[in-house]
Amino acid sequence: MNFEHGRSTTVKTDKGWVRGFKHNGIYHFYGLDYAFANRYEVPRECDAWEGVKEATCFGYICPPGQPNRLGNHIKNPYRYWPTSDHCQNLNVWTRDLDPQKKKPVVFWLHGGGMFDGSSIEHQAYDGFNLAKKDDLCVVTINHRLNCLGYLDLSSFGEKYSRSANLGMLDIIKALEWVQRNIAQFGGDPDNVTIFGQSGGGGKVCTLLNMPAAEGLFHKAMVMSGTSENRAGDKYKDQRPIILRAMEILGIREDEVEKLETWDQKEMLKALDQAAKEQGQRMLMMYSPKKNEDFLGDPTTYGFSEFAKKIPVIVGGVYAEFNYQFENGYRESSTSDTEAEKLIDAKFGEGKAVRLAPLFKAAFPELKLVDLLNYNYHGIRMGTKQFIRRRIKDGCVATYNYMFAPLTKINEHSTAVHSYEIPFFFHNTEIIPSNDLAYEDETEKVELQCAGRLANYARYGAPQLPGQVEWIPCEEGHIHTLIIDKDTRMLDNYDEEMVKIIQEGEGDKTDYDALLAKLVKGR
Repeated sequence: MNFEHGRSTTVKTDKGWVRGFKHNGIYHFYGLDYAFANRYEVPRECDAWEGVKEATCFGYICPPGQPNRLGNHIKNPYRYWPTSDHCQNLNVWTRDLDPQKKKPVVFWLHGGGMFDGSSIEHQAYDGFNLAKKDDLCVVTINHRLNCLGYLDLSSFGEKYSRSANLGMLDIIKALEWVQRNIAQFGGDPDNVTIFGQSGGGGKVCTLLNMPAAEGLFHKAMVMSGTSENRAGDKYKDQRPIILRAMEILGIREDEVEKLETWDQKEMLKALDQAAKEQGQRMLMMYSPKKNEDFLGDPTTYGFSEFAKKIPVIVGGVYAEFNYQFENGYRESSTSDTEAEKLIDAKFGEGKAVRLAPLFKAAFPELKLVDLLNYNYHGIRMGTKQFIRRRIKDGCVATYNYMFAPLTKINEHSTAVHSYEIPFFFHNTEIIPSNDLAYEDETEKVELQCAGRLANYARYGAPQLPGQVEWIPCEEGHIHTLIIDKDTRMLDNYDEEMVKIIQEGEGDKTDYDALLAKLVKGR
């Protein structure tokens, strides 16, 4: 183990000097300011400073949209941190500070929808191992969220005309900072890959259709960030909810400027109450809006001209938000006969016998009962819509993956939303629950994730020497890399399964009764 802190860990940025530290061969720089803005202002570059700023402590994070929410410390251990409106800061991990090294840059956008999360929320977001093992320059950022970053106040005057996309405008500023400064940290500003998971994946999709982002990145990866139910257009008009929230807070319509200094937690509560009164979900309303800054969701409105030239990896995990097996009845005693009854009850009589061979062919490592957990809708459906639109628009290579290994959580459950993050960060060693159900296979699966990401960032193609070739999707063929114990390529693997499932549905009462009986029997 080694440690350095001083002149050897000091870097000159375009605004002034910063001092990080070096530990075990990797330079760490935390809490670097990339922009500044008061509430509901468009971000601007930071002012220059004299002397040397310490960059050894993470910066403030945005106040969360769900301040009392607890994370899943088994799946992804969480970290909590002080909050502030002024949260435009980033972190860098790199092996060298030589501008001539020109290392591939990977730029991470955290999950949590557009309302929660931070650059350090998950321990798995740590960039040390991607820098150490894969020689990448890693950047993670904080930016404005929820009612601070995505509240559409445009109907209240020109002053707020761009308020609906302030969180995304923060991200643009961070990417501009990378262009101006990352060479001083050994990174290559002409080789930047943006990637993000869940809400972070949604931010990647959004950046692909933001004209100001052109030239700021060169490759993209969307992890569980697509959805068949996109929120931006669904919740176009926030004004009625905002007016009702202001009424709850005791603010008149002509006093909207009071929101610029009002307690954020009180605002969140009032907005949530107002949304519920009008049959809406406020958290879903915090999303980018089509306007001068954003051309609209690319799946709906088509991809921008610059996005057509950017290769994209897009995919998700096997179960995503389907948590039906959390009660522990998936274990080996659940027979195929029991599974068939459940499948027929859920999807319709006679479906099990038709679905079983298709499912077993696609996922030979799984049990038939695992079909009930498969995310065939939601993110998987959105992913396929995204891919088909890219093909229709004549975009360059689009690669699809499905992360599908069995975990040791709850006696071998299928992977759920965000479980794959440590595998792509080369961080399974720091997350105990990432030890897979297969003996000595965790590192092998991690290589399929982090190794392919590193080569994608470095060379523009997510291939591994001696491993199965990852084939881009094409007209009529959604080629999918199934990342598992035995990683493999499949073509349109779930098209027929989904078609059968969607022919109709079973009796929910029967399904719930069978499920309750099965759980009780365990």
